[in-house]
Amino acid sequence: MLAAAALAVGLVGCDRAADDLLPQANEAAPQIIEIGELPVLPQSATDEISATYCDSEGDAPNCYYGQVRATDGTTVGGATFTFKGTGSPVCVVVDPESLTWNQYIGAGSSTVTWGYPDNNADDGDMDLFGGLTSYYTGSPGIEIGDFSGFYTDSLGREIEIDYVECYNESPYTGGEAHAGRGAPEFCTINTAGREGIDYTVVLETFSVPRDDGLLAFSAAVFEGRCTNQTDSIGLAGITECTMTGEARTESGELRECSRQLEFAYCLNTNQPSKQYLTGFCCANPGVCGDDPPDGICSEIDVGAFCDDNPSLCNCGT
Repeated sequence: MLAAAALAVGLVGCDRAADDLLPQANEAAPQIIEIGELPVLPQSATDEISATYCDSEGDAPNCYYGQVRATDGTTVGGATFTFKGTGSPVCVVVDPESLTWNQYIGAGSSTVTWGYPDNNADDGDMDLFGGLTSYYTGSPGIEIGDFSGFYTDSLGREIEIDYVECYNESPYTGGEAHAGRGAPEFCTINTAGREGIDYTVVLETFSVPRDDGLLAFSAAVFEGRCTNQTDSIGLAGITECTMTGEARTESGELRECSRQLEFAYCLNTNQPSKQYLTGFCCANPGVCGDDPPDGICSEIDVGAFCDDNPSLCNCGT
C-alpha cells in the first residue's frame, strides 16, 4: 500500500513539463551576430542620450539596437562589436530588454517603492567582456570566443593567459558582477597608449525572454570611465536610463510600452515617494506583473496620475 501511495505521489510530481519556463524557438533573429565597429561617443552624450544618441524614435547611428534568439543548448550565443582605442579610458555598455525589480516584501510601506511585482517573462540577460582584437579567439558572426592565450614555460608546461581587459560590472553592486535580468552591464577599458588600436567586445547571451524567444538589446561606447557618466534624467553612472527603447517586437519595431516602463522605473528610483512605477503599472496592467497585491491600485488615483504624467499612460492596455 505504501509503495502504491509513493508511486502515485511520484506520478503527480511529474505531471508538468515546465516548457513555459523556457524561451520558445524563434527563427526571427540569429543566434550570433557581428555588429561591426561602433564609434566612441563623447561623455557629454549621456546627458541627452534619450533625445539625441540612443533613443530609438530618432536617427541613432551611434548606438546599436538588435536582437538574438535562444541557442540550441550547445552553442554559445550573443554578439560582438569593435571600437578603436582613444588613448584614454572608455565606457562600454550593453542594456538587454527590458528591466526587473524585486518586489518589496518588508513590513513597512511596501506600496511606496516596489510594491507592484515585475513581469519576468519579458526580461533577458547578456554578459559583457572585452579586450584587444588581436587576442580574440572567436569568429565574428559565426562563433563566440574568448581572449585566452597559451605559452609553454621552461618545464614544458602549457600555461593559459587571460587577456580580458574588462568584465561586466553591475549598477547594483558598484563593482565587477553579473547585473541580472534586464539590467545594463558595463565596463571601463583603459586604452592608454593604444589610440587607434582595435578592441573587441563580446556580449554573451545568458538568458532569453520567455514571451517571444528573442533577446533585444542596445550597445554603445562612451568616452571616460563608467562612473563619470550621467544618464538622461541626471542620475550618476550607468543606469536603466542611460539607453532606452531596447525592447523590440519580432519585426524590430520599438515596444513603446516597455520604453515608458523604463522611464517610470527610473523616475521611481529618483523619487520613490511619488510612486511612478506603481502608478504606471496600475494605469497599464498588461505591461507589469500579472498578480498585483490586493488593493495596491486602490491607493493610486490613476486618473490624477495620468493627468500629471500623460506620457506614461498611453499604452492602451
